[in-house]
Amino acid sequence: MNKMDSNALGIDKTKVALTGNSAGGGIAMWLGLHDDLRSVEAQNPIHQESTRVLCLGLFETQTTINPLEIKEIFPDSNVYAEGALSIFFGVTPNEIASDPEGVREVHGSSFREASALTHLSADDAHIKILFSYARNFGENNIHSPEFGIYAINGTPSVEGFENLTLESLGMDYRLYTPANSNLTPGEVRNNEMTDMFANECFQ
Repeated sequence: MNKMDSNALGIDKTKVALTGNSAGGGIAMWLGLHDDLRSVEAQNPIHQESTRVLCLGLFETQTTINPLEIKEIFPDSNVYAEGALSIFFGVTPNEIASDPEGVREVHGSSFREASALTHLSADDAHIKILFSYARNFGENNIHSPEFGIYAINGTPSVEGFENLTLESLGMDYRLYTPANSNLTPGEVRNNEMTDMFANECFQ
C-alpha cells in the first residue's frame, strides 16, 4: 500500500505508523526520523506524498549502525564487527580496529547518513516510539537494549558524536526489556504496540 491508495481504502494518510524488527526496525526509524522526503515537484505522484509518521514500534532495533559509534557503546566487545555492517559499508572490522580515524575520514559521512539517530531533530518531537528488546543489558549483542537507551538519553556519552536524544526533545517513548517487563516481544507487539497505535496515534 502507498498513500495514494488512501481514499480508495478509507485510510487517513496523515495517521501512519511504522514498525519493524532488527534492520527492519532501523529502516522504519530512519524513515520516521528523516526530514520529509516528499517532493511536490516530482513527476511521480508517489514521491509527492509526505513520509512523516506519528508512531514507531521498534523491536531489537539498532538506533545507529555506525560501527565507530557502536564500538564505543559496547566497549571491549565485537558488536561493531557484525558481518552485515561490514558488507553494507564495505569496511572490515580489522580496518575499524586498526585505523579508526582513517575509516572515519573515508566512511564517516556514510555511517552517519545511514544511521537513524543521526536524523533525529526537533520536528520529530511529536513521534511516539516503542522499543522492545528480548535480550537484557550487558549481553553485548547487535540486538541489545543499549541501542534503545543510547537513543533515549545518550548513554554512554560517545566522544565525537553529538546526537539529540528522545529525552532532550521531551518525546513520548517506552522501552520494554527483561529488566523492566515480564512481557514477551510477541505480547509487546500484539498488545502494547497495537494499543499505542490505535489509542494514542490514530485518534
